[in-house]
Amino acid sequence: MPALVPGSLHALIRFKKMNRKSVAINIGPAGVEVRLPEWASTRDPQLREDIAKHLARLAQALPPHLATSQPLDRAALAQEVAAWAERLQVQPARIQVRHLSTRWGSCTSRGNLTFSDRILDMPDPLRQYLICHELIHLRVLNHGPQFRRLLTQAMPDWKQRQEWLASWVARGELAALKLGRGRAGR
Repeated sequence: MPALVPGSLHALIRFKKMNRKSVAINIGPAGVEVRLPEWASTRDPQLREDIAKHLARLAQALPPHLATSQPLDRAALAQEVAAWAERLQVQPARIQVRHLSTRWGSCTSRGNLTFSDRILDMPDPLRQYLICHELIHLRVLNHGPQFRRLLTQAMPDWKQRQEWLASWVARGELAALKLGRGRAGR
């Protein structure tokens, strides 16, 4: 993977200064957010190089068969959710797709599921992970041991898929950076 131009990371990453002691990288539906201590500089070349290396490592962890996918329409997503709901013996009250910037999905106590619109562009295994995850919240509304046990029963490789999801986002962000696109296109 080619080296990233350190000065161009602002097009790729949102920096957020916080009351913290260390740097944290959060990868989600909105892309990459770097949480920095108040004293840290976003212009620090070492910081930028470390972030670029981290993203490149993540992107390289994505298996080649997950690098590309066919977009899915909302009707096909609804069918996929219905198939998983039947398999898991749950029934969502409502399913919607919206632009979410901080979450891949959510489930309310009333059984309403909301997915990030980015789910429509994901490879099947990643989309299936998110669908399964949210549907299991219809049984357990938290991420505690019972939730993880049910998720493992339904999808034994969920942890691997979760890691691939971060790799998929990192790969897309690096591709956007190489093409010179900023975040405004999303």
